[in-house]
Amino acid sequence: MFFVNEPSETEDARAQAGKYFSQGSEVNFVDIRTWTRMTLVTMGKGGRAAFNASLTELLSGDDMPRSVKLGWNNIIDQVTSI
Repeated sequence: MFFVNEPSETEDARAQAGKYFSQGSEVNFVDIRTWTRMTLVTMGKGGRAAFNASLTELLSGDDMPRSVKLGWNNIIDQVTSI
């Protein structure tokens, strides 16, 4: 399964997928945003709580780059500022 963000970013993934497909593997491309939303919707309240706890733990780590933490905060701001 290949997760993609933009169709233009899939050229390298398509080349790799072609290799896997020629070897008999099943190959799928999934839009990461759609997949994430659907997963969070279908996993229920308990699953979302576990996801948030794991994500918070990862983002709190000293080895997490500051740019990733800031990026996450910007995404959350966009989601919550309707």
